[in-house]
Amino acid sequence: MSILDFNETPSRGKATSRKSLKMVLGIGVISGAFALSSTLASNIALNDGGNVEFGQGVAQTTACSDGQSLIVTPLSSFTNSEGEGSFDFTGVTVSDIPESCEGVDFKISAYNTSGDALAIFNEDSTVATIWNDGGTFKLGVGSLDGASIISDTGVFTFSFTSPVALATNVSRVTLQSSAHTPLTCATGFGCEVGDIGPGGGFITFVSSTPFNCGQTGTKTCRHLEIAPNGWNGSGSETASWATFNTQFNILFGNAGGLSNDKDNISLAAIGRGYQNTLVMFANDNSTETAAVTARAYRGGGLSDWYLPNMAEVNQLCQWTNGNNLVAGQLCNGTGANNARWGAQSGGITGDFYWTSSEDFFNTACTARIAALAVDDFPNGCVRNDKNRVYKIRPVRAF
Repeated sequence: MSILDFNETPSRGKATSRKSLKMVLGIGVISGAFALSSTLASNIALNDGGNVEFGQGVAQTTACSDGQSLIVTPLSSFTNSEGEGSFDFTGVTVSDIPESCEGVDFKISAYNTSGDALAIFNEDSTVATIWNDGGTFKLGVGSLDGASIISDTGVFTFSFTSPVALATNVSRVTLQSSAHTPLTCATGFGCEVGDIGPGGGFITFVSSTPFNCGQTGTKTCRHLEIAPNGWNGSGSETASWATFNTQFNILFGNAGGLSNDKDNISLAAIGRGYQNTLVMFANDNSTETAAVTARAYRGGGLSDWYLPNMAEVNQLCQWTNGNNLVAGQLCNGTGANNARWGAQSGGITGDFYWTSSEDFFNTACTARIAALAVDDFPNGCVRNDKNRVYKIRPVRAF
């Protein structure tokens, strides 16, 4: 056991004890070699299998450093939670970075004693990517939300906004260098409405500020992407909302700040369709249901597709002015509206489409879209029996 002195810049997010911490930790074995698969790949070993603890730097070389050692320092801080509290893995400082590493992406991961990669930030992200842009360190692909970075000459500190992993579960931390992946919409950056997203669908909503999303609603996202026409291949694109009538307690108008006003379906609920879909799945996981069908989609090799709620569907037929809905725009595939579902996504008809918003114990909300006026959203929810079969169009938030 060692006395460790933390003087690193703390991460933002949870209410934590942010003093220079002196704490007793007995963890932090950072060891082993990690084979890299990129053109800059090589085997790296963190201190040749010896023991190191949080707050102490480890000298190592990477493929880009031409034999010069970088110093890797894992960070931890104490979070007091209802009198119990825990030590969280809050980030990493990497220093002594040579000029030969300019232009590369650094990738940081953490593993438990079984060798399993740990989610370390933004709910489920296992890899933190930092781009060395000519000596200035920036957030890279997959790390644009849920993290922050402090850059200086030859050194950066990457901090998790909402840490996920406990320090006591971290056995090994790895640092890789690889060729830079450009920040494009296909990699989750700089998307505009109508662009092709990372999942091969169409971007329907872009927010200037992050909104809550993910399986627990603690992840942060900025975009909505909808699956393209023919998204299910030879499989069915229709299903029932449920195979039986029971109340799932994800009622439209009750949760997530939703309003029943057809022109004011709350933006606060965007991103929450994922949670609704998981509730649907847990209550009725028949392969004939909308939730199961939407969750099974793997566009772009991604597994975070779900059935949109009414707030998310409402974005498909309305423009946004900043974060304010502009009512009266039709999703009819003409003119500028092609950037929404219209002609770009193809195949949209005036049929009913299921949403993940529930109406009552035996009914749920559908929406009629395409060349139909916004007035075809009576009270924001077209009520239909849960056992009826209607069309589905999965979305994902990122």
